[in-house]
Amino acid sequence: MIIVFFLVGGAVLLRARMRDILVCAAVATGLFLLAAVTVTVYIGTTVPTNGFGAGFNFAGPAVVTQNWTHASVALATAVTLVLLAVWIGFAFVLRRLRPGRAFTAVSAAFGVCVAAVSLVAVAQMTSHISHAEGSDAQEAITLMKAGQVRPDDQIAVAPSLGWMLTVPQAFEVSWTELKHFKPGRQPLPADTTVVETGWPAGKPARAGWPDAPAGWRIVASNQNVGWVVWRQGWAYERDETPDAVRPDAVEARFHRVRQASGT
Repeated sequence: MIIVFFLVGGAVLLRARMRDILVCAAVATGLFLLAAVTVTVYIGTTVPTNGFGAGFNFAGPAVVTQNWTHASVALATAVTLVLLAVWIGFAFVLRRLRPGRAFTAVSAAFGVCVAAVSLVAVAQMTSHISHAEGSDAQEAITLMKAGQVRPDDQIAVAPSLGWMLTVPQAFEVSWTELKHFKPGRQPLPADTTVVETGWPAGKPARAGWPDAPAGWRIVASNQNVGWVVWRQGWAYERDETPDAVRPDAVEARFHRVRQASGT
């Protein structure tokens, strides 16, 4: 989608009248400044960019400011407007040139600049969001491993789990789509084998799905992060720490269930 928008914008820059382009750029600049002021008043002069959730939401400001901790709203606005001016400047020069070496050189420079910006953005987003140690993306993988999620599982997630754990799983679970349901308001989707819910603060783990049907049991949970994994017919063994899951017990239970089912 972004590529399509860029191609359309590039075509407009090269074909529309320069006066119309400058008018649109002026209007966009005004709206952009208004948005910057609104963000500053609402959340402050910087936005958090560290971790999966914040990085996912504010990756753009993080890239243009080169700050993956707290991105300055003013600096992000300024850099973005400068980039807009640069793209318009390239378009202005290209429209003035005739086909030839100069035209080819400017076109190549424009392509290199666009490619460089895109490459830096993709590389940094991948590094700081997808592969960040201790991020929600890593926690989502931990959740799946603790719950013994297998390629033949059908997974249903409750809104209480939170999008920061749900979104990474949508990429990890390649064999099916995550099913969404609201405990207490919607029935459990058919053929579901795994249910993931949030762990309500100050309440027991079962509070995330208080009306769980008979036979559904908690197989893994993490109170600090706030997630609970349920399976039908499973049960986990606890150690002396309340609501702590012993990985060896879960693994042993997993193999006993598979042996009993003959798989």
